[in-house]
Amino acid sequence: MSYLREVGNQLFVDAVHGNDATAVRGNANQPFLTVAAALAAALSGDQVFVRPGTYNLAAGITLPTGVSLRGADAHSVLLQMLAVVADTVLVTMGENSRLEDVTCKLTSAGHYVLTGVKFPGTTSATAKFRTAVLSVDNSGAGAGSSNVTGVLVQSTGTPLLAVSAIRACTVTVNSAGTGVKRGVLMNTSVGNFHCRDIQIQCVSTSGDVIGVEVNIAGAVLSLSGGHVEGTN
Repeated sequence: MSYLREVGNQLFVDAVHGNDATAVRGNANQPFLTVAAALAAALSGDQVFVRPGTYNLAAGITLPTGVSLRGADAHSVLLQMLAVVADTVLVTMGENSRLEDVTCKLTSAGHYVLTGVKFPGTTSATAKFRTAVLSVDNSGAGAGSSNVTGVLVQSTGTPLLAVSAIRACTVTVNSAGTGVKRGVLMNTSVGNFHCRDIQIQCVSTSGDVIGVEVNIAGAVLSLSGGHVEGTN
């Protein structure tokens, strides 16, 4: 398949035709094979475009400052870590970063601290998670205790009310055993976090299970539209 050769501030990732050793920033005909390698080469202001495919991540990824990671669409691009055996954060947002049009999946057969997407620093004011699907699942872990979170907000950022950190996303947490289970948890921060048109479901056989929680004085979480469900 042939693409335009020069495309400016874009890096391409292709699960079939990519090659991390020969990839060229800004060249659609020489894509990266892995998302991690493309992010490592990206500069502020760049967009990393992920072509259709399943991308098995060797470790959690962090979006650099000012970098957007965009899939072809959420139905055809899957970023995943399966059967992890340690505490794991799948995606960490960077300042002024953007993650959109992808499906993100994190699973484990054991009891670990699992987090799908984390907003640190002041990213709740500048980073955006849009038109995406997120699933965090250790429902097969059996007896035991684990803290499992879809979106963890540990940011002190204060965006304008019109700026949503999450928009048009589906977040699902499916867990087993005791522990703290949250679809969205705003924790250890005093900033604001805004969500719009989202679907959140948090399910567990036991434990403390809530769809959305703010548990710090002075923090504000707003929800506009959508659906929130927790088995508690």
